[in-house]
Amino acid sequence: MSTLKDVANACNVDISTVSRALSGKSSVNSKTKELIIETAKKLNYTPNFSARALAGGKTKTIGLLSTSLTNNYRASQINYIERELSLRGYSLIIAIGDTNCEKELSGIDTFCNRSVDGIIMIGPFSPEFNERLPHLKRKLTMPTIIIQANVSCEFATNITMDDEYGISLALSYLKELGHTEIGYISETRFSNRRLLAFKRIMDSLRLPINEDYISIGNGQFEIGGYDAMSKLIEKNTLPTAIFSSCDNVALGIMKALYDNKIKIPDDISIIGYDSIKESAYFTPSLTTIAQPVKELTMLVVPMLIGQIENGEPPKNHVNIRPNLIVRCSTMPLCK
Repeated sequence: MSTLKDVANACNVDISTVSRALSGKSSVNSKTKELIIETAKKLNYTPNFSARALAGGKTKTIGLLSTSLTNNYRASQINYIERELSLRGYSLIIAIGDTNCEKELSGIDTFCNRSVDGIIMIGPFSPEFNERLPHLKRKLTMPTIIIQANVSCEFATNITMDDEYGISLALSYLKELGHTEIGYISETRFSNRRLLAFKRIMDSLRLPINEDYISIGNGQFEIGGYDAMSKLIEKNTLPTAIFSSCDNVALGIMKALYDNKIKIPDDISIIGYDSIKESAYFTPSLTTIAQPVKELTMLVVPMLIGQIENGEPPKNHVNIRPNLIVRCSTMPLCK
């Protein structure tokens, strides 16, 4: 592997000149800089990020820990983050925690070993990792932003999506349409945070909570939604509307209803959560609660870069509210 010294010898300049040229410093004249960059390419020179970090420099890398990439909403979120970081000259290292504490901690260790300049964590995380997270302050010395976790850390910027508000929008809308018998469907790997919020808001809206209308399916996302809806259909008593924990689960719900010749929204209304881009192309198109992915990215990336490059302090807590998108999977209850 070529070193800075190899590039310097090939260009007949000193090492500090090569370092300044490859860092984009204006103190190196354009002809010399061009020669150094071309020579570095020919020699396949790769910067030693760890050495650069030890020398007090930046690695221009960000570590991102996510529970999964199989969720369309999460994949879209990470895509936006990577794009915004790339525009600012930063690369992204991704670790998948898979709601497994050992894998989540391993991801953090990888980021630390790679001397990343900052870390973004996107929950939900495993309960064990949530317990350990506030105690990782000594290890997480770099700017850190935590999104949608079930725990708040004083050393990081904590960003949450206001699920309570979003679910309130969904249930209030269904109530306006005349629905009072409303079910909840999710899958086993999904956090129960939205189920608890569902029950609280149903109670606050004075809507009856029927445990027979709450179904948790086996399998992830669409598979879990299909299984949960199938269980509900087998009971031969259905609610007039269903709130789905996420759009991917809603897709499975809609397939189960279609297979059983139950029409949406004529026989039952469905409302999802997340507003993945595909939800507009479901048949019928899905009414959903939209989490502002682009807005979140435009908040997170500049905030993290500001902390890295300008020493800006972390913000303790930032709360983002979603909005309701009405499409064709819901309709007024026909009495």
